Amino acid sequence: MIVTYVAMPKMLPKIICKYELLPMTTQGIMTDYSLQPLMLNIVGRCKRRQTPLMMAIGLSAVVGIASQEAGAEALELDTLNVEGTQTSEANAEQLGYTVKSTNSSTGMKLTPRQTPQSVTTITQEQMQDRKITNIEQALDAAPGITMSKSEVGGRTEYRARGYSISNWKVDGLQFQGGSDFSGGGNALNMDLYERIDIVRGANGLLGGTGDPSATIDLIRKRPGYEFGGSAYMTYGSWDKRRLGADLNLPLSEDGRLRSRLVMTQEDSNSFRDQQSDRSRAAMANFEFDLTDNTTLGAGYQYEYNKVVGGGWGANIPIWYAFTMTGP
Repeated sequence: MIVTYVAMPKMLPKIICKYELLPMTTQGIMTDYSLQPLMLNIVGRCKRRQTPLMMAIGLSAVVGIASQEAGAEALELDTLNVEGTQTSEANAEQLGYTVKSTNSSTGMKLTPRQTPQSVTTITQEQMQDRKITNIEQALDAAPGITMSKSEVGGRTEYRARGYSISNWKVDGLQFQGGSDFSGGGNALNMDLYERIDIVRGANGLLGGTGDPSATIDLIRKRPGYEFGGSAYMTYGSWDKRRLGADLNLPLSEDGRLRSRLVMTQEDSNSFRDQQSDRSRAAMANFEFDLTDNTTLGAGYQYEYNKVVGGGWGANIPIWYAFTMTGP
């Protein structure tokens, strides 16, 4: 860009000087225009002969630009602090109340948007926020799942899309998770599981015969590479006492051999006399990295739940009922 400066003082001929505006850049970003590269040679670029007035004008322009640049160099910006949190390795696949990917539907690691079925995930964060401790509370928080209780704290039937849920899995393997006489659903303790995937619709692809209701896939807690742990103790209504501990323990310096230990216990009474609940659970999970792409895992899991004084559908504690009759 060329800027023409015309100086017309009295009693002097017109003097024309041309200055070239050159862009100044900072790390590749154009920020301003500068006259400095040409100002030092302002006298030699003028069309007319050199005069004291011309030299004074050139020097004043150079001094003015230099003072502006000196002021610009003195500008200091406030300190900008950027803070963030890194998700732990155990929860790397979880993002709040959702997950980055899941393989419960097709066996392939896909995002929820890529999965061709409706999948709802009850994450660890959601279970902690809502104080979910058993499978009944977890499924009660899932949309589209209804339940029918035969008694308080006992047998519960879960339904999805109008059909009873009969497909239960733990880490992708079939499990008798119903809460009937032959199922172990009532004993499921959420302290042992990282999250729950609920896959709605036909599930014959990975679930055998399948049915049009849903598949409940429980993903257990796995060992991590870093040492960590937590412990808790709660007390609530009806003398509900619950305590537990969760420990992640690497067994080698590089974490290739690692373990995860979880223990929990709960005892509580009921709003009905002579009824109480007892729950126990423990898990020891071990993993070893044979290669970068191969991991060998082994573990032991124990879950126990007992309802003392249940009504078995009669809604009264029949074993402790007491009746008085008159003559």
